[in-house]
Amino acid sequence: RSSRCGCRRWLPGGAAPTAHLRTVLISLTCGNLTANEVEAALRSSSPPVIARIVGDRVLVDLRTVTEAEESEVEEAILALS
Repeated sequence: RSSRCGCRRWLPGGAAPTAHLRTVLISLTCGNLTANEVEAALRSSSPPVIARIVGDRVLVDLRTVTEAEESEVEEAILALS
């Protein structure tokens, strides 16, 4: 199961330590896999999809995904089922 959500992320340190950056996340859960297993499967896909775990959901941040890479991310996510 997936859903799309908006998010504001803190920019790390530097000249603007309190600045926020808007981004779009894909939130994933997979009925037969734990969040750790989903994250590991995405990370081991080719190319690797880097995600983070929050609670029982895996979040893929689309901020760094280019339009040319979208289909590869989609394939990695669809391969989970």
